[in-house]
Amino acid sequence: MSIIKLPEQEPQFLQPLLSFCHRRRYPAKTDIVHPGDNADTLFYLVDGSVAIIIEDEEGKEIILTYLNKGEFIGEMGLFTAQAQPSRSVLVRTRSS
Repeated sequence: MSIIKLPEQEPQFLQPLLSFCHRRRYPAKTDIVHPGDNADTLFYLVDGSVAIIIEDEEGKEIILTYLNKGEFIGEMGLFTAQAQPSRSVLVRTRSS
């Protein structure tokens, strides 16, 4: 997994991109990406944080990492030469 960390304030170059984006607000503990989902969406965390989760063979959830404000989710499916057609992790908003 690759994480792009941006400065605390949104840099100027990001403003044009964000002007074309759909903004969505999700409640705490909401699954926003599921394994098997199409990998055709890029998410940018304007605020809050999410957990990146996988399940082991027994169905137990394992948190791989947390992503926070200013980070992207889903860029691997869009910008890599070996793009995956579907997601392989669960992404869940964290509790408030």
